[in-house]
Amino acid sequence: MGLLKRFFNQTRKPEGILGALMLQGMNSGHGELADWGFTHLPPLRPAQIVDLGCGAGRNAGEMLKKYPYAHVTAIDYSPLSVEKAASYNKKSIDAGRCTVLQGDVSDLRLERRVSSSPRPLKPSISGPVWNGVLSRLRMCSSREGFS
Repeated sequence: MGLLKRFFNQTRKPEGILGALMLQGMNSGHGELADWGFTHLPPLRPAQIVDLGCGAGRNAGEMLKKYPYAHVTAIDYSPLSVEKAASYNKKSIDAGRCTVLQGDVSDLRLERRVSSSPRPLKPSISGPVWNGVLSRLRMCSSREGFS
């Protein structure tokens, strides 16, 4: 497999040096689009937010800024992403406002109603797996939230 193909495959489950480069690029490269998306979130005061597929943690950090009374649980299945997200949000973790976990969105182990504000998932999965993820997300979302 060529170097370029190996680099772009890092979008699935970043690891190693190429994965670290991909995560750095995602944090900076997707920032403007993510910031635009955050301007369209309704005015809420969530107590809990779940960021599924958190990558290197930038969006979790932005949610912590936008919702200063919320606790954010950021989840990714890549150990490298979890490491980078924890580093990016270290101050919030130390303050007890953020938790970063390694996990698989197709097998969520969240308590019901843990989140009042789930953010849209990246459409990188589809079909029956996607339907299962959405059903688990609905179980942990409160009626005051949105989907």
